[in-house]
Amino acid sequence: MVDLLERAGRVKEAKNLIDTMPLKPNVGIQQTLLSACKVHGDLEIGRQVGETLLRMDGNNPINYVMLSNIYAKAGYWKECERIRKLFKMKGLDAVRWRSIKRSTSSTTDMRHICLQKRFIKC
Repeated sequence: MVDLLERAGRVKEAKNLIDTMPLKPNVGIQQTLLSACKVHGDLEIGRQVGETLLRMDGNNPINYVMLSNIYAKAGYWKECERIRKLFKMKGLDAVRWRSIKRSTSSTTDMRHICLQKRFIKC
């Protein structure tokens, strides 16, 4: 049900459904919601879910990449850089970062945006 709401662009309704579930949402459900936030440009919910995921599953590079992409797409370059620094501080694999980043890019090439803005090195 959460996935159907997200695919329909009803991210807030999906978040409300997750928040009212009798069981605590797992990492997979949270990642699905974060992905929907990226696709639909929902910075507010994306920020909340992303920070939750970093606490729940802080060693998974995909969480950092998706949250960083959300910030970059919204033009929040300092936040984007903060997430990248957290990624590096945790010692997560930079090669995996580039590979995941390429696979999670939407139709807008985030590497191109980053290079244009010259705020971060992608």
